[in-house]
Amino acid sequence: MIEILKSLKKIKNVHVSASEDNGNITFLHKVTNGAIDKSYGINVASLAKLPREVINRANEILSVYESKKDNNKNKYQQTTFDFEVEKEENKIEEELKKIDPLNLTPMEAMKTLYDLVNEVKEKE
Repeated sequence: MIEILKSLKKIKNVHVSASEDNGNITFLHKVTNGAIDKSYGINVASLAKLPREVINRANEILSVYESKKDNNKNKYQQTTFDFEVEKEENKIEEELKKIDPLNLTPMEAMKTLYDLVNEVKEKE
């Protein structure tokens, strides 16, 4: 990193100051010159409400990396996540938007509700 800074005169290395207390991170509204000795990427991911599985896996990988035991390639396992859930929820939302409850008979309303509930249950 230092070599890049020497070759590109208009680039500065800065960081946002952070305070750590019992594992809780508070990002301060202060930009400071220079590098920082710790990465807070996982903390930022947690604040961004990434799935708990992603945070846990990132912590596992970080622990291996920090303990320099990364010679064991079996420690790393590819993980995939199904982010289609949000699209499925949007599909049900779209169905609800199409319904005009003032123009449904009581029987049609019950059937529509029944169909939507079953659709949600099938996805569980």
